[in-house]
Amino acid sequence: MPMGIESDPPPGADLHGHDASADAVIDLRHDTDEETNGLVVRDLSAVGRHGHPLFRSLSMRAQRGDLVALCGGSPAERAAVAAVLSGVLGPHHCMLTGQLSIDSQSGSAIAELASLADPALVTDRQPWQRRIHALAIAGASGASLIALAPGTEGLSPDHALAVAKAASSLAANGRMVIVSADRAESVPGATKIVDMQAIAPSVASDPI
Repeated sequence: MPMGIESDPPPGADLHGHDASADAVIDLRHDTDEETNGLVVRDLSAVGRHGHPLFRSLSMRAQRGDLVALCGGSPAERAAVAAVLSGVLGPHHCMLTGQLSIDSQSGSAIAELASLADPALVTDRQPWQRRIHALAIAGASGASLIALAPGTEGLSPDHALAVAKAASSLAANGRMVIVSADRAESVPGATKIVDMQAIAPSVASDPI
């Protein structure tokens, strides 16, 4: 199964002009110097209850200030990635293989460094407002990494833009923010695109 790769965009490439399906991970920044800390994922796979695969062979990196568009695959697959990266789904809930670290910490320490922005915890608002509020709650936790799933899925362009702006604001304040999306174009301002379909065929079709 191919691993995700990181590549520099062609000169002048942007979120709307680059073919996200060409690479599993596309870095849209011109400055791609790697730092010691940040999110490091290498060949990460997760298997849930009854041996059901959640996702396979995910490899990516992110640094503070990155806004990552997580697209491709199924909504359940993207939700599983967000839950694992944020520590909500850990070794006690599913079988993980590969490498996952945040700021050089791994294992149970992940849950202290990351937060899942869960819109389901917010009530009495429109879907896009719940997602923005979920980002605000996660941001207040002080977590280094924040993952929003669902992110811009199923929203109108204007509402998707509002969610993306809220996520971009957190990234601008030094967080690593991952937003799930049906299409990368619905997360304007993203510094990286992770295409789950380019990494492996969709494996999760049902909610976790």
